[in-house]
Amino acid sequence: MSKIGKKGSVLLLVVLSISTGCLSYPDHLGGLGDRSYKLVKFTGRDRTVTMRDEDEKAKYTVAFTNDGKVKVRFDCESGHGTWTLTGRNQLVFGPLALSRLFGATRRVCSPDSLHDQLVRHWPLIRSYTFTYESVQLVLSGMEDGSAYYFEMIYPFWRIGIPGH
Repeated sequence: MSKIGKKGSVLLLVVLSISTGCLSYPDHLGGLGDRSYKLVKFTGRDRTVTMRDEDEKAKYTVAFTNDGKVKVRFDCESGHGTWTLTGRNQLVFGPLALSRLFGATRRVCSPDSLHDQLVRHWPLIRSYTFTYESVQLVLSGMEDGSAYYFEMIYPFWRIGIPGH
């Protein structure tokens, strides 16, 4: 400690602690916290659906907060719930509270909507992975081998869910 001194050692320790904490923060949340995504593709046992354009992608979004909450839009409904990490690349979603977009209108989802399927699959999703340098999120884990491919929306607050 002859050249650095006691104050320099303490300062170095503080700086290292802060920088280590900042680097490990995303890993603590599995890389999901404070991120939002839009659906680009679904693959299932009997079909693959690719979103054709940005408007279609914006109909299916998911946003993770740092405090374990999730906001979703599944075509004609939006909602919120919770998410919990259960292990490396493992997660569980709590029940979703869904409501029709645009208040009390009787608007229905389009006939080719993935809404009903997403609502059915949501509680069955158990795993996630990142591809393409963490820009694409893959949610899977259903017994039928289905997977949902989402691409990151940035900045976080631009998730296209009116009223949330």
